Amino acid sequence: MAPAQINSNAVEAWSRSTTVRGSITSILAETTLEVQASEFNATGSGTAFGPHASGGTFQGTLAFDDWRTVRYSGPLEFSLVEGGIVPGGILVTFSLRGRDVATLTAVGVIVGGSVGTVGTFTWKYVSVNILSHPSNTDVT
Repeated sequence: MAPAQINSNAVEAWSRSTTVRGSITSILAETTLEVQASEFNATGSGTAFGPHASGGTFQGTLAFDDWRTVRYSGPLEFSLVEGGIVPGGILVTFSLRGRDVATLTAVGVIVGGSVGTVGTFTWKYVSVNILSHPSNTDVT
């Protein structure tokens, strides 16, 4: 896969956003991106291959227009740039069939850096125990 070029529209104003946290792990030429979007009880992960050296955790914002497009459209392509924007900062653009559908901007404790790592990313839901969910604690 060729190195990604971050689209100039990647930082455009999206209509919705949510706080996310996650991690980046690189081993040799494989990079794993993991993201948690607690508001939607969703986690996602993706893998990219190519020259890369970094690792760490981050917290930031996932901006998008339609969560259903981001979540249910199947595997997304992601483009990752880290370290080059601000030390410890990352920019991830998620796209579907060549169209940007979300942007993640974050800062954290990240060592190393990469420009233009490309891979595939998939979301899944996290099980929530309905009996211990905070909205059910007032039931008498």
